[in-house]
Amino acid sequence: MDEKEQVPTPSEQVIEQEKEQVSEQVSEQEAVQANQLLEDTESIKTGGGVSVIFTKAHYIAVTVLLVVLAILLTFVITYAVLSTGYEEEIDHIKQGYEQDLDKIGEFRSIAELYSTLPKELCNIEMYKKLAALDYYYRTSYAGVIDEEQLIYMVANGYVVGTGDKFGGYYSADEFKTVISGTEGQTVGIGVYITTQTDGIINISYVMENGPAHKAGLLPGDKIVSVDGESVSSLGVYGATEKIKGEAGTTVTVGVMRSGHTEPIVVKIVRAVVTMETVIYEGHQTEADTAVIRIIEFNNTTAEQFKTAVKRAISEGRENIVFDLRSNPGGTLTSVVEMLDFMLPKGKIATIRQANGLGDEVIYSDDTGEEFVNLNNGMKIAVLVNGNTASAAELFTCALKDYNMATIVGEKTYGKGCGQSVIPMSDGSGLVFTTFLYDPPKSGNYNGIGIVPDVKAELSEEAQKKNLFDLPHTEDDQLKAAIEALK
Repeated sequence: MDEKEQVPTPSEQVIEQEKEQVSEQVSEQEAVQANQLLEDTESIKTGGGVSVIFTKAHYIAVTVLLVVLAILLTFVITYAVLSTGYEEEIDHIKQGYEQDLDKIGEFRSIAELYSTLPKELCNIEMYKKLAALDYYYRTSYAGVIDEEQLIYMVANGYVVGTGDKFGGYYSADEFKTVISGTEGQTVGIGVYITTQTDGIINISYVMENGPAHKAGLLPGDKIVSVDGESVSSLGVYGATEKIKGEAGTTVTVGVMRSGHTEPIVVKIVRAVVTMETVIYEGHQTEADTAVIRIIEFNNTTAEQFKTAVKRAISEGRENIVFDLRSNPGGTLTSVVEMLDFMLPKGKIATIRQANGLGDEVIYSDDTGEEFVNLNNGMKIAVLVNGNTASAAELFTCALKDYNMATIVGEKTYGKGCGQSVIPMSDGSGLVFTTFLYDPPKSGNYNGIGIVPDVKAELSEEAQKKNLFDLPHTEDDQLKAAIEALK
């Protein structure tokens, strides 16, 4: 069958017309959108030849982002500039706060310390009085307060006010001198000097191997000038202060010496000197007697004492005179060590603490290589006077209690108490009475003194001289001691 050409019906023609109209409308809309897109679009070629398309919306987003970044950058820069100042201010506030805390802590620690006192020992009124005085002066005083001087005087006044006549508050410089004294060392030229009524400074003793000894000074030399200035213009105190100085520095001393018409000028290099507190002498007329002078008791005295006693024994001396006249005392440890060196087995002293901690009894053991038996025929006398005090009195009374010595001279001072040494945080220090010490067998002599077995006084002429300068032939007390040993 042959194929016939199809002819559309009327209805089909209508449908085709409607399709063409819709197609034309769609094409017109797409054209409009395409034109709009072409108007809103730019093509930017990158270095690599790739086209990146940005729309207006992208521009707006990028602009907003840049603004935000600019704000952040401005903030960061501003913070960097100001943060250092802020940190410094914060550190300043922090330091002030910490200082305030330190002050609060100090007051709190003081309050806690004070709160440990029994109620009957507290004296709040004293603090109220001091606080009131401090307030009025700080708010209304027309002058200028020297804070360092104020603290010193308040502390010193407190010690004086307690009535402790052996106590003392010392500045940092003063306290160094106190400590060096107990340690047995000092900075100087190594001499003991005495002064005369005419203002002359006499060298009474030259310490062996000290600066003055090495420079050639002798006992009996009289100091007339220091660093070119006369003693008469400086005064005794000024001259002695000028002689003092730092170790390694030089002082020029002019001295008059017997047999010379002109002063001898000597340059001396100051040094740290171990003080000779024990001086050994053979008696000038009694060959069998050794005179051992104990000037004071410090940390070096015991060893010097042992050396002197052993020397007397090795030289075959039959008698020893311990000269403790004008010995003010010193450390308890040194005198205990010296007594332990000589005493038989038994009690040396009883320490009675003032704070209720109980008694401490110290004993001698009469054993060991250090012990020497002086009860084997050796005769001993102890010379004392009104200035023999404290540890010197314990030494004297202990030998008397064990019947080892005859006491000759004058009644002693009467100090049977001891002091504690307390360093303060600023370098200053406190020395105050904290205990009593009793001799081995006798009662405490505090405020009483020790009465000698043989009373003896110096002549009026001899009293005008220092004991260092007094020849044995003019020393009536030493003569009495020699007589007592016979």
